[in-house]
Amino acid sequence: MTVLPIVARELRVSARRWGTYVLRLGAAGSAIALATIVFLTSTQGGPPSSLGKVIFTLLSGFVYLYALLIGVRVTSDCISSEKREGTLGLLFLTDLKGYDIVLGKLAASALDSFYALIATLPVLAIPILLGSVTTGELWRTSLALVSTALFSVCAGLFVSTFSVSERKSTSGTFLLILLLTVGVPILLTIWMAYSPPARSLEWLLALSPIASIYAALANTPQVPQHIYWISIGATIGYALVFATTSALAVPGVWQQRVESGRIRLGQPGDDASHRKEREERQQLLDSSPTCWLSGRGRLRGIWLWVFLASVAGCWIWAYVEVGREMLDLGMSFAWMYFVHGVLKVFVASEAVRTYGESQKQDALELLLCTPLSVRDVVNGQQLHIFRYFRWPFLTVLTLDLLLVMVGILDGQGFSSGKRSTVWIILIVIAFFIADCVVLMLVGLWRGLIARNSRQALVSTMARVLLLPWLLFGLAHLLLFFLGKEIGDRASLYLIIALSLLINGIFGWHSWDSIRSHLREIAAARYGGPTPSRFWTWLGRTWGRLTASRKSLHRPTGFSGSP
Repeated sequence: MTVLPIVARELRVSARRWGTYVLRLGAAGSAIALATIVFLTSTQGGPPSSLGKVIFTLLSGFVYLYALLIGVRVTSDCISSEKREGTLGLLFLTDLKGYDIVLGKLAASALDSFYALIATLPVLAIPILLGSVTTGELWRTSLALVSTALFSVCAGLFVSTFSVSERKSTSGTFLLILLLTVGVPILLTIWMAYSPPARSLEWLLALSPIASIYAALANTPQVPQHIYWISIGATIGYALVFATTSALAVPGVWQQRVESGRIRLGQPGDDASHRKEREERQQLLDSSPTCWLSGRGRLRGIWLWVFLASVAGCWIWAYVEVGREMLDLGMSFAWMYFVHGVLKVFVASEAVRTYGESQKQDALELLLCTPLSVRDVVNGQQLHIFRYFRWPFLTVLTLDLLLVMVGILDGQGFSSGKRSTVWIILIVIAFFIADCVVLMLVGLWRGLIARNSRQALVSTMARVLLLPWLLFGLAHLLLFFLGKEIGDRASLYLIIALSLLINGIFGWHSWDSIRSHLREIAAARYGGPTPSRFWTWLGRTWGRLTASRKSLHRPTGFSGSP
């Protein structure tokens, strides 16, 4: 009998899949490109050893972030999707055990991502040739990256075992990783700062997975080596606990399914306090049924308010600790970019979920069978997203303007150019609103055509937020090769132009595609979507070429008896 048969099968399938090699080549190529850009655009005159340390630290940071979020992308929905489809119980009709299924799912979901991670490790060895990076640092960093990736995928597997909804499983995996990596160290640091007897528990900070990469990159006497090994042991221990718990729990949770008839906490009750809400929901149902369908549940937006309340609490605590330095221009921009970035992720996630859930629940086909037009359906989805984010957005924009006003009156970092600072803040706010609108349109379209919401979310964020900065970096690299320098003002104009161009292209394409192909994609499960004109032309051309080639080799006649 084959040991771990599902794992053996996934290894054979992965060896024959072209995507494995493409992902591995892309990861190594991206790491080489990043190292090349840093090497070419670095300031001249410095020692090569310091440049090697910068390249090594920068590459290690990016690869560590990738390893930390692998579980959110690949394993957070690997078992919960089987439970939603009702196919997990079929595996237990065989002789497979719980650990066979868990390890098989782990190999099927995370194998390609592990290959991509391993492909970046040889690139990390290149800075050794420049000096200031030792072989020991390379091996310690590589072990920290691999152990972190193992922790991440096992965390996703653990959350997916006890979840059914894709959205809850993905967000739960992210919160679990964030809690163990950043949340616990922050709480311990605050506790030790306000409680001197608790400083003897400083070694507990090493239980965070992020302590391993910090100790590996620091390489100073101030960071003892036992901190690194404690963190490595804790990270691998987390992974083993998550994987073992999942293997033991899978045989008992395979019957867990989505219950459609249960009473939800978000539904209004029958008491008088919810009477007004029922009336508002009824009016919304009469005016826009699509918006009513997408906006069910009163507690769905609570996480956004929790995030904003947490950020406000952290800012107030930091202001009490450091004083007026929190009103500095750089500090204000840092907080604004952080809050705006997280809100953009919320917008893209909600836009992706809107059409994705409707299509999975067959609600989209039912809506299109009603007298509602495609325009009514699309406008209803957009109205839902507007209603979902209107008050959080107004709160954030009000706080941004209030922060600017207080900073100008206080004079911390604003005295040299108050007018230019105000214009910069207004530009940042305008681009924040524009990015959110385009993220809504692209997220609706990608959620409609992607295989799952995680893939749709990643593709949406990459198109709207990552692509302009990638083109900006390539433009800087091209100008460097041409021997030309670009100033700060020209760089600002360049990134604004690229952002407007990318937002315009993808926003218009998504808007037009939704209105033109919504019915075709909604009916794809019955007959398949209509292929694009390019692939239709390519298929017909290939058919004509192969047909003419066969006719040339076909005999014109025959002789003799058959």
